[in-house]
Amino acid sequence: MKNLFIIDTYPVSPKQEEILIECIEKLKFLKWDILLVSHLPIKTEIQEMVDYLIYDKDNTFLPSNITPFNWFEIGGNLKVEILNGGHTLPICRNMFNSIKFAEDNYYDFFFFLEFDNLFSESDLLKFNDKYSKYRNKLYCSIF
Repeated sequence: MKNLFIIDTYPVSPKQEEILIECIEKLKFLKWDILLVSHLPIKTEIQEMVDYLIYDKDNTFLPSNITPFNWFEIGGNLKVEILNGGHTLPICRNMFNSIKFAEDNYYDFFFFLEFDNLFSESDLLKFNDKYSKYRNKLYCSIF
């Protein structure tokens, strides 16, 4: 089977680049292909660590008047609204572009995750467990 890690990234600082590099290095242990998807140009050294890169320079945010938000109520007295800063559109575009890439390149299974995950060896085993459980089903997992 052909498997893929899709890493959504936007490393705007040297610290975030370090975290991305660590994430890639850990995932390489599983010997799956890695696709990096970003709205920010990625340094050549990082590009060379992965199998594929999709760069979309259009990072347009939704205007605040049409930005979706999450909300919940506590005891009927308190309503909390969480605005996502309008970045729903670029994230969805990254998801669409990368999933379409996986489909067009005949990948059987993928995990879509954010770059700022720091994985232990036991976490990597959990990827294998999820893969074993869902590899024969129509399924995707987003971390």
